[in-house]
Amino acid sequence: MFKKPSVSLYFDKRRMRDGYCSIKYVVYYRGKQKEYATGIEITNDEAEFLREFKGGITGRFKDSKRELWNQVYADSYIDQNTGHEKEGLLFKAKKIIAKIEDYFTFEIFARTLAGDFVPEDTTPTDADMIVALMTRGKALREQGDISNGSLHESTAASLRRYAVYAKLAKTPEAATLPIMIITPLFLRNYEKWMLQFGKAPKFKVDGKRRTSTEVAMAKEKVVKESPASITTVSIYTRYIRKIWNDAKSENDKFLASYPFANKSKKGYKIANVLNTKKALNKEQIADIFEYACEYGSSRQKYRDMWLLVYMCNGINIMDLCKLRNKDYIPSSGLIEFYRDKTFETKRKDVAKITIYLLPEAEQIIEQWRSDDRDPDDHLFDFLKTSADPEEEKKVVNQVTWNINRHMRLIAKDLKFNFPVRVYEARHSNATALMNAGAPLKFIQDSYGHGSPLTTQKYLSSFEDENAAKYVASVIPARVREAVKVQIESTSKEESQVVE
Repeated sequence: MFKKPSVSLYFDKRRMRDGYCSIKYVVYYRGKQKEYATGIEITNDEAEFLREFKGGITGRFKDSKRELWNQVYADSYIDQNTGHEKEGLLFKAKKIIAKIEDYFTFEIFARTLAGDFVPEDTTPTDADMIVALMTRGKALREQGDISNGSLHESTAASLRRYAVYAKLAKTPEAATLPIMIITPLFLRNYEKWMLQFGKAPKFKVDGKRRTSTEVAMAKEKVVKESPASITTVSIYTRYIRKIWNDAKSENDKFLASYPFANKSKKGYKIANVLNTKKALNKEQIADIFEYACEYGSSRQKYRDMWLLVYMCNGINIMDLCKLRNKDYIPSSGLIEFYRDKTFETKRKDVAKITIYLLPEAEQIIEQWRSDDRDPDDHLFDFLKTSADPEEEKKVVNQVTWNINRHMRLIAKDLKFNFPVRVYEARHSNATALMNAGAPLKFIQDSYGHGSPLTTQKYLSSFEDENAAKYVASVIPARVREAVKVQIESTSKEESQVVE
């Protein structure tokens, strides 16, 4: 068990004029000690007096020595220059240590002593926010939830950098943030820092941008820090709040120091970000359907994947990549699957998502599906069956990047003055359903807004024929007519071959 921090006074003659010394604090903690100046000089005779009578003085001493003793050792004294009552030197330092001992660092002590940090805690704890975030991130990764695990780790990395900026630590690697440091004032200052410097700096190695972790031992050019978005601030502070909620649910002593605003108390309020969403209209969707791609090219493949997202309930790219042959039911015109995020995180009332396939969607699936038709193999050839969660995440990120890259070039050719990414496919689908008169609950059902479990409960309340009608509305009329003619032509040719 580590000893608690302690403080004493030291009378230092070094680098002082003859006959004088300076009064310094000496703070001891975990086998280390550091000195801090008080700014007070005294004579060597006065230092000898203070050493001899540090335990207390009697009434026989004159006012000058009594005033000096009170200034150094008493709980308080009267400043002869201002007439104001002030804390004694040693009492002040001991009071600071008593306030911060449960999350003590030499840096926090120095800042508090200088008035740059005001402890707001009322309840002691040795829980560390950075450790808790990293531990939870690792657990989520092991459960296969790579995205959430990575975000927890990113939050921890951000707090490490902020701790250095706020002079709570000398290096990110040495940073500790006991949970009681996370006060409303801390969170407000953290938000301000994020909006100025929160985007992690990158490093250039061999002409390529790398993360700081990748070049920790390399001396390369640093790309300057830049502002983080308010959306990132909102995400990170929600993960910090989750750790705080876990702490107070385990022990009632945390309730009084809870730093976030709720119905019963004021505190830091997490920004509720409303992003501006762009939906493509029917003409623009038709332009993408009709965009001329070389048959079998990467451009066609990733354009078609974008269109699948648009036609298939705005399906998540992870879910698209993880679809199995057994999930695809051509005879019924359906895809049925358990959403990856839901299946990994929920264990009660897990329901399937049903996608009502349009002829245009089935045509794309048949062109790009894997040659291996084993029921348990993937419908598309993006993922290996043996891939672990980390490998899956890398592949899905690459697929998303490929779709966005090709759609950016297509949008440029089509002279769209806005980005066309996977996100726009999802939102365009939802907007098309809404404009077609689909109930809001059906859209929530299709998208899994709020909770995938709630989404699937909404889905079960609609009849298949109505669902199919709503989904069919997302295809522009001129595209539907062209595909219909093509299908009829193909059927006629196949019939002639059979004859």
